[in-house]
Amino acid sequence: MNKYDEMDDLDDIEDIDMYDSDDLDDPDNPDYDESDDFEEFIEREEAAGDYEDRFRVTKRKAVNKKNRNITIAIGVTVIVIIFLTVTVSLIAMIKKNTESSYNYNYQKAKEYYDSGKYNKAIPYYEKALAAISSSDRDNQIKLNMALFECYKQANLPNSQISALNSILNVDKYNETAVKEIAALYKETGNGDAINHLLQAYEKTSFEAFLEQYKVSVPSADVNSGSYEDDVVVTLSSSEEGAKIYYTIDGSEPTKYAPLYDGPIILSEGTVELKIVAINEIGVMSKSASYKYDIVHGAPQLATVNLPNGAYTSPRQIEITNIPEGGKAYYTWDGTNPTETSKQYDPEKKIDLKVGNNVLKIKIVNKYNIEGPVAMYVYDLTLRGDYSLSVACDALSKKLVELKQIKGATELLDGTQFKYFEYNTEVVDDVYIYVVGVSAYNNGSYVKQSYYYGINSKTLELYTVSYDGEEKATFSPIK
Repeated sequence: MNKYDEMDDLDDIEDIDMYDSDDLDDPDNPDYDESDDFEEFIEREEAAGDYEDRFRVTKRKAVNKKNRNITIAIGVTVIVIIFLTVTVSLIAMIKKNTESSYNYNYQKAKEYYDSGKYNKAIPYYEKALAAISSSDRDNQIKLNMALFECYKQANLPNSQISALNSILNVDKYNETAVKEIAALYKETGNGDAINHLLQAYEKTSFEAFLEQYKVSVPSADVNSGSYEDDVVVTLSSSEEGAKIYYTIDGSEPTKYAPLYDGPIILSEGTVELKIVAINEIGVMSKSASYKYDIVHGAPQLATVNLPNGAYTSPRQIEITNIPEGGKAYYTWDGTNPTETSKQYDPEKKIDLKVGNNVLKIKIVNKYNIEGPVAMYVYDLTLRGDYSLSVACDALSKKLVELKQIKGATELLDGTQFKYFEYNTEVVDDVYIYVVGVSAYNNGSYVKQSYYYGINSKTLELYTVSYDGEEKATFSPIK
């Protein structure tokens, strides 16, 4: 197709009658004029150029019109889409605002609550609560109280506590909230929370009500004061199942302090004992405090059951004030007792010696602190008894008879000797003199390790032996 054929599609272009370019070269054409050939050719070419320009302009207008129509269609479509989007968004926003409003959610919650559908009421009460201002105290209390009742019906104790705490954050002295939360803390075994509650409402109108949740203060069986001995303290609590914790440095005891499991021994120094009781769920009592000033002192002067004086019958002496864990030492020879002297035995006591004698006693306590020396003077004369010298004469006579000695002062080998008083034993209320033998050797008398006994009433004679506990055994001499 040549360039003119394209113009047939345009309605506003006139039909043009023109020769085909091949006719110009046909010599048989009657109209053919060679001189005119070139001019006509030029005219046709110019005409064709004009039409070509008109074609391009018209085509451009048609294309522009088509593009404009497409643009308008797209614009309208976009506007419709935007309108629909905005409309849907507005509807959703209106719905959302409605569903998040206080009135809507409160009414929905109340409908469910009144019909006993507590689980369904909960989310609406929560949304209604979120929709109000934090400064709206009345509605804060009303909604949290409604939530508490819903949680209670749904058996959600932790959520109940949360709702009640929200009420108390707004109204600390809300009576219903205080009473309900105390009961819940006990029910859930939250002793620490009860401790906090008791502290928060101390010396308020709620203190009497909360008394039922308190733990009794424990006690010690030794009062505060000054003591010269270690103090042994026993603690007790009237609270069934409670454990007692204590400190001895004056600090407040907690559940991390030492647990009391038996008597506490407090040694020398100033000790401040503090104790608390904690029940099975962790509620802690108030603390009790005791202060002890302990200074280990010297034992007191020894006291005995037998006063100074003269006696005519056998007696036993008992030391009456030896402290627990202490000891007593005594002498009959007038010297002050030491730890090497004879130790007092409470089971045996001390036999009063015949004659005029001085008894000295010293007590040493369990801290090895020595007391003063006590002195007692006694004179024992047994009626009808033989004296020690008479008894020794009777012993010498019998030993000579048995050929165990040569004479009253001479052993079989010629060595000189003398008797010394070792002890006095009491048998059936009769004194038995116990004497030993000191043999002269190299200028001095040496005590031998055997003993004789002489009955102070009958002059019966015995050999005497002592066991490791100084218990005497008497064997008669025939």
